[in-house]
Amino acid sequence: MKFIINLLWMFGLGFTWVGQCLAQDFPIVKYTTHEGLLQNQVLCLHKDSRGYIWCGTWFGLSKFNGETFENYTEKEGFWNGPVFDIDEDEKGYLWVSAGTHLARFDGKTFKKWLLPSSDGLGTIIKGPKGAIQMVINHQLHQVEGDTILPVRLPNLPKGSLLGALYHSKSQSYLLDINNILYQYRHGKLNQFTPKPEMALAFDLLNNQVIIINQSTNQQVHSYWDSQHKVVPFLRIDSKGINIQNTLQFPYFFTHQETLYYIPANSKQVLNMGKNPPLAHNLSFLNQYNTVPYYLPTEKGLWKLISINGFRSFTNQQVPNAWSVVEDGQKNLFFLNYELGIQKYDGDTLVNLSSTPLMNLVERHRKTLPKPYQSLFHFKNQWYYRAIRDEKGALWLPEANGVFRYDGTKWLFFRPSKINSIAFCLSEDKKRGKIIAASNKHVYTIETTPPFRTDSLRGQSPLFDDLVMSSTVSTDGDYWFSGLGVERYNPEKKEFKAYTKANSKLPVKGGGVLYTDWQGTVWLGGRGKVCRYNPKTDAFELVLEGYFSKLIQCIEQIDNDHLMIADAYNLYVLDLKRFNQEGRVIMKCFNHHNGFMGLEPGQLGSYRDSRGRIWITSSSVLSFFDPTKLDLTIKPLRTFITHVNDERVSFNQNNAPIKLAFGENDVRVKVESIGEDRPFRSRFSYRLLGENETWSPWTENDEINLTNLPNGTHTLQVRSCTGTLESTQSSISSVQFTTSVYFWKSPNFYWYASLVGLFLTAILGILWWRDTRKSNQLFIKQKQVEERERQMRLLQAQTIQSQMNPHFTSNTLAAIQKLILSHDAEKASDNLIKMGRLTRAYLEDSLFKDETTPFAKEISLSREIELLKMYIQLMQLQYEGRFETRFEIEGSVNTDNYRLPPFLIQPYIENAIVHGLLNSSRLGMLKVNFFTLPDETIICKVEDNGIGRQAAAELQKIKPQQKNSVSTTLTMQRAHLLNLLGYQIEIHTEDAIKSSGTIVTIRINHV
Repeated sequence: MKFIINLLWMFGLGFTWVGQCLAQDFPIVKYTTHEGLLQNQVLCLHKDSRGYIWCGTWFGLSKFNGETFENYTEKEGFWNGPVFDIDEDEKGYLWVSAGTHLARFDGKTFKKWLLPSSDGLGTIIKGPKGAIQMVINHQLHQVEGDTILPVRLPNLPKGSLLGALYHSKSQSYLLDINNILYQYRHGKLNQFTPKPEMALAFDLLNNQVIIINQSTNQQVHSYWDSQHKVVPFLRIDSKGINIQNTLQFPYFFTHQETLYYIPANSKQVLNMGKNPPLAHNLSFLNQYNTVPYYLPTEKGLWKLISINGFRSFTNQQVPNAWSVVEDGQKNLFFLNYELGIQKYDGDTLVNLSSTPLMNLVERHRKTLPKPYQSLFHFKNQWYYRAIRDEKGALWLPEANGVFRYDGTKWLFFRPSKINSIAFCLSEDKKRGKIIAASNKHVYTIETTPPFRTDSLRGQSPLFDDLVMSSTVSTDGDYWFSGLGVERYNPEKKEFKAYTKANSKLPVKGGGVLYTDWQGTVWLGGRGKVCRYNPKTDAFELVLEGYFSKLIQCIEQIDNDHLMIADAYNLYVLDLKRFNQEGRVIMKCFNHHNGFMGLEPGQLGSYRDSRGRIWITSSSVLSFFDPTKLDLTIKPLRTFITHVNDERVSFNQNNAPIKLAFGENDVRVKVESIGEDRPFRSRFSYRLLGENETWSPWTENDEINLTNLPNGTHTLQVRSCTGTLESTQSSISSVQFTTSVYFWKSPNFYWYASLVGLFLTAILGILWWRDTRKSNQLFIKQKQVEERERQMRLLQAQTIQSQMNPHFTSNTLAAIQKLILSHDAEKASDNLIKMGRLTRAYLEDSLFKDETTPFAKEISLSREIELLKMYIQLMQLQYEGRFETRFEIEGSVNTDNYRLPPFLIQPYIENAIVHGLLNSSRLGMLKVNFFTLPDETIICKVEDNGIGRQAAAELQKIKPQQKNSVSTTLTMQRAHLLNLLGYQIEIHTEDAIKSSGTIVTIRINHV
């Protein structure tokens, strides 16, 4: 498929394509650098066998998948220069030329050839047996391996070869030699017979030669048929455009700055609007089996959708239509929210004056109580479902109420209630009433004078908020929706609620109600569609899983099809098959295949007298003819384009892609090609051998696989069509091999398990043998530890028993002194104390048969009692030499704290004997008890004696005075008690304010 152009005027630069013929514009999408196109001047275009659109620009090559662009320049292995021609060979490889350059792209890498300098644009020719040929310097050349070699065609006439193409069906060349067209086959020439004064252009479209002859008075388009005859099919002259024969494929042409389109097998000429600035070639016509046609223009890539019957007004023409209605003269009225009403007669648009409407509202406003007059103003706030009644009058919903227009006069109606918004309208033809859904109520208006109004309000939660929609069923009942569904019988004046709470509605509510031609009531909500089942008197959920957005409108378009619209797509359901067989056959329309509206308006559909369906939306006002819809569901094609940022070749031949050693994280990029895509492409995948279940649908076009084991893996990817549950697409596969360390190999865990079991068995035997030995050693160790513990207890008892005689001797000495002083009564009293103290000492100090010292702890109150007895006996011996003061902190409960017996007494003894008795002044002994937050008991023994240094000097003078044996034994005892589970610390320091000594004893358990 290539072009030779001598008629550059044919597609000269035109004006920007803006629809001047109202409602005659076909849907069009323009792609520029803003959408990712490499450069706006598209010089040539090719749609390949995969469905990709390739655009040649002045700066390089762009690939378009229908949603996004991928660009190729020098950075990607191409060149930073123009592309004049693009073609595809029999292997699916892409060939690209730029006059002096030629490149072949296999999807992964570019192979390039440098061509001789030439005056031509580098037209690519697919010659015999798929050979790639070009006309260079008036001679035919062919790609042979890494070189370009001339092709010898014998018996050619003298002259310059200006252009050529190869017609595979007839196995012949068409050659332009000095502007004369020849057929060349097996060395024989046959000359075509155009008039000499005619300019000539020809191209190969759909394997059929198209020849265009231009003279002063006319332009003739012909095709070369299988009998090698030139057959005119289009003639343009002073009389106009004349279709003489039909083509089997669509055809575009321009005339007087207008673009025209001839459908396949048709003699109808469609005016597409102002001629866009097309590139100077015909290659864009060679697009096989496609609904959107792509046009290469000087202002970007344009996508034209011309088959599915959709047309639209631009926002400049109809700015914000929320409702459409038709009068009896087939004039259409477009209700633009806050922008007024437009009237369309099929040719022109007229903006209707809002003055009559404002005057009606103003007169009514003055009749209201003054507090409400400031709230009541006309603002052109038009809502949904305008109606033409059976008498031809129009009823228009507005924020203040309902307007009636009979073609000559406007009337205004509202209920007595202040809140009179008419959110949507429906008609009761049987009773001659218009029903207006409003806020917290519904009101009716009679369609004939005196136009009485009536307000209706049920008791269900539906009437606690805005009533979103209404419809009248074939039995004459009214249906309302919002926070639930309410049914009203006008004859019995009875309401009946259908809610999720009473199990008559499977959803919380909905914003769209519709009664189809068979009398079925439909409800649309947030991603849900329900229909009423009269047998169960309840709504049932249908078409579950097919929608993800809010249902905007439902409309029957013919006897067999129902239209359902959500925020992004229009769906056409085969209603006949669904009712009869329960099968869901549904076609999706969006900007990929014809419908250009975004977010269709709620209840924004209208069927006019010609059967056309009008759709309001947030972007454009559209309509379509149901008889012209192509409802064939076309499967998509799914492609894997990149693996770890490396492009994948067009022809993989199922050869695995080998990843670098140690690389087991794989990123795969995928694309979906086809006109039946959802608004945004959706993908699902599975990794064979790892997970046979398909993944959930996602709009993410990148698949990430992590921590793959060693081996060869097969990834399968699919894409879905416009309905969420449909999987009508090809499955694309790619294999890749990972070479990783052995512990990441696929069978590593299986082998590791066997080895683990073997090692476990061996370890179990060794453990059993070791356990026997360990148990024996443990028993022996316990015996040794028990013996050591008994020895420590006996040692502590021995130390304590060594301390007892010393204390006893001192005490008896004090009592002896009383007896010698002939104080019998006092001696007797102290002898009793001595007995009590001795008995207490014997009872509390011995461990007897106990295995732990904790068993014979005494309370702090008991310890203080024994200390006081001891001090009193010492004061008997050294009467008048010292005084004693006990201080116990108020928070200390002496009955709750326990400690080893007689741990403090030796330090009191030491303070008296070595400190106080050697001082010449009256001695003071202070004993202070308090506790720390961790329940540690602190005892401070403080004296004002001579101090440690003076006592040491005194010992040098009186060597006969020995150190206290009791304190030394107590230190040893404390050490042993710490080994047995106590935490005892003893600290001695000099007093700061006196010459005495302070002993601090800390007692706690580990």
